[in-house]
Amino acid sequence: MKIIDSHTHLGKFGQWNCSCETLLSCMRKFGISQGIVSTINANEFDYDSSIIITDKNQIKINDDMLQEIKRYEGKLKALFWIRPHSEIADRELEDYLELNRTWYVGLKVHPRCANLKFSIENYHTYLELCKNLSIPFCIHTERDGFSNIEYIYNVAKQYPDVNFVAIHMELGTNHREAIKYIKQCPNLYGDTTMVEIDDVIEAIGFCGSNKILFGSDAVVFGEESYKRYDNFKEKLRNTFNRVEVEDLFCNNAKRIFKSI
Repeated sequence: MKIIDSHTHLGKFGQWNCSCETLLSCMRKFGISQGIVSTINANEFDYDSSIIITDKNQIKINDDMLQEIKRYEGKLKALFWIRPHSEIADRELEDYLELNRTWYVGLKVHPRCANLKFSIENYHTYLELCKNLSIPFCIHTERDGFSNIEYIYNVAKQYPDVNFVAIHMELGTNHREAIKYIKQCPNLYGDTTMVEIDDVIEAIGFCGSNKILFGSDAVVFGEESYKRYDNFKEKLRNTFNRVEVEDLFCNNAKRIFKSI
């Protein structure tokens, strides 16, 4: 069975150092066929709300990652990590994404690390960009006042033509609110990143197998990034049929990230 990891990282941020070599090594060991990667170098703020100074704009930061992953013949695809606090989605960005459409399959943001609550007002130009290019928007979700699941739900309702992926299904919670909103909103999806297997099973059972994607956060936790997923495949196969399991690990990602 092909496995697509919809949530992996490269770059350095705080205590994390995610190298391409480590990521690909871990993917091989766990049997990951393809990874969707974004660069944590693009964060605008530290977790303590201190601004991160850089002389590179969002296109340059993301392009540095793109040139690295191009060497691996499609093993990795990319999410463009946006910097909405200091930049907007302008014609230059749209042209850049169009030029590199083979590689970029969506946008990514961590609202807390952008120091901006996820809302239509703050992200308008990026939301319009997703609509124009028919690409999904992947958002770190956490009950932190920046990326609460209800914020993503409210925006998703206003942009029915854009698919939204709620990464973590609201990190640090029991995920019940996230699962409820994912069920209610046709264009809102969840992923398995740092979500316990029992909660993943509940999410699939309640929302349907077409609404949840496999994601890991590799290689934020280094060589151990996939360890928490050791029993995922076995437990899911014991609970769901073959098609439902393939939806989680492959089919949903192929459908949402169209360039895979």
